Amino acid sequence: MEQWRKNLYTLWAAQLLIFIGMSFIMPFIPLYIQELGVKEFASVARWSGLIFGIPFLFSAFFAPIWGTIGDLYGRKPMILRAMFGVSIVVTLMGFAENVYQLFFLRALHGVLGGFIGPTMALVTTSVPEERLGFSLGFLQTSMIAGGIIGPLFGGVFADMMGYRPLFRLTGLIVLLSAIAVAIWVKEERGTKGENTDTYGLRDNVSFFFHSKELLAIASTIFVLNLSVMLVEPVLALFISSLGVKKTMLATVTGAIFASTGVVNIFATPLWGKRADRKGYKSTLIICVFGVSLCYIPHAFVRNAYQLAILRVILGIFSSGVPPSTQSIIAHNVPAERRGGVYGLSNSAALLANLLGPLTGGVLASTIGIRTSFIITSLLVFFAWFLVKRVVREPIKNTEGNNR
Repeated sequence: MEQWRKNLYTLWAAQLLIFIGMSFIMPFIPLYIQELGVKEFASVARWSGLIFGIPFLFSAFFAPIWGTIGDLYGRKPMILRAMFGVSIVVTLMGFAENVYQLFFLRALHGVLGGFIGPTMALVTTSVPEERLGFSLGFLQTSMIAGGIIGPLFGGVFADMMGYRPLFRLTGLIVLLSAIAVAIWVKEERGTKGENTDTYGLRDNVSFFFHSKELLAIASTIFVLNLSVMLVEPVLALFISSLGVKKTMLATVTGAIFASTGVVNIFATPLWGKRADRKGYKSTLIICVFGVSLCYIPHAFVRNAYQLAILRVILGIFSSGVPPSTQSIIAHNVPAERRGGVYGLSNSAALLANLLGPLTGGVLASTIGIRTSFIITSLLVFFAWFLVKRVVREPIKNTEGNNR
């Protein structure tokens, strides 16, 4: 098997296991907080929000730093650093004695994490250019699938063994993923378009903010992630207002949430292939415009069946955004500085994940959930306009290298 395929498949499997493991524990954080001695509902809710959000804050700051170090000293070492670090921190969460220790460990998780940027940088500098969109789309499916599978099995394991062993199990899963990457992933430094120049964090930040295209792509990533996080925290409340029976509410909510992810798994590689053949910008324009349109009828649905159909259609269009944006970044950034730039673009997604739930809750409580969907549509439409006016279609290398 060609090394670039071995790298891609190994990193896909590693990310799948990690996201399954992390999704094991996240839905049960509020219950674990109660187990740590916090009993009042308001206190549990407040601590849950802080503990859920704090890693995003630290990751947004540290991701560009780790990405830049990866460009200087190797992407594989940064992937392993993050995986081993997360394995240790998550395991320690299972031994926390109070909520303050858990909060500190979650913050440390945000500091030590950051394997997504180096992973994308390693993949984009090793796969053949004509397979770039497909490879990034395929890699994305591991995160989506992990987010779907994890909560399903996490609930079963939590009932069987309790919450503390669940953290230790997740730590073990991440450790095994790191070992697999250490054995099977190979990184060739200084080849495949990379020169010997080195760039620090300040150089990458300057490069990033002086590129209109990179800023437009980062804005698109921010807006699309923000649109998801504006809606998802209140989506369960919206579903409950559609007349679903209480006895079926959890099942229906879970199915509607999962439907978007299931569609993403199958559609993302297809959009990646389409982008490789017909253009990354044109694919991104279609997908972002489709997402914008899909949010409008959300405001007018009358039952859960209509909402489920819309979420499936939304999943079809949203799945084409990641491989297109990441491929455009790869074509606009020299190989030797991609880790740092991917870290900066990932910071945009992390900030959206942090701000989205806070903003979504405020919007839903002040203007209503249905109006929030219209606001979300307008935000995504702005991203579409930005891409259409600013981003250029990347010029592909026609020399047929075998990266």
